[in-house]
Amino acid sequence: MQALTLCVDPVLASAGDDGVVCIWVPSDSKDHAFGDTAEQHVEDKESWRVKHMCRSSGSEIYDLVWSPDGIYILTGSMDNIARIYDSRDGICVVCVTYL
Repeated sequence: MQALTLCVDPVLASAGDDGVVCIWVPSDSKDHAFGDTAEQHVEDKESWRVKHMCRSSGSEIYDLVWSPDGIYILTGSMDNIARIYDSRDGICVVCVTYL
């Protein structure tokens, strides 16, 4: 994971070397990894699930930030393109190329 940020609402966004932005929301289920037992996760306080996966060109994302209203996510990547995603549906609404 290259970048992680928290929005005002209980929503997280993460991004990494694969060029994918994941938008996370709290989950009510306590799913465990295959082979794990519930006893191994007794101290887990919360659980999150991926709401949207926003795919870019595959270039490494090195930073992301939320808009002040908590709706949009701006990413900067190694392909010199800034992308703005709508966190409500995961769609890229704007791409700006650095020159």
